Amino acid sequence: MRCPNQNHSKMNVQVRFCPQCGVIVNNKIPQKSCHRENHDQSRKQGQAFCSHCGTKLR
Repeated sequence: MRCPNQNHSKMNVQVRFCPQCGVIVNNKIPQKSCHRENHDQSRKQGQAFCSHCGTKLR
């Protein structure tokens, strides 16, 4: 199944991980460590994965 997120087809993506499938979409951005608050906010936005560290959120 192919991910419908537009980050996979963009040339200059501003996040490291796709928030829908968790695949790295820009390996030039260093992986970050996140706090629980960041993950809570991303989860509220409907993301399945953290776009900074790649952690599965739901």
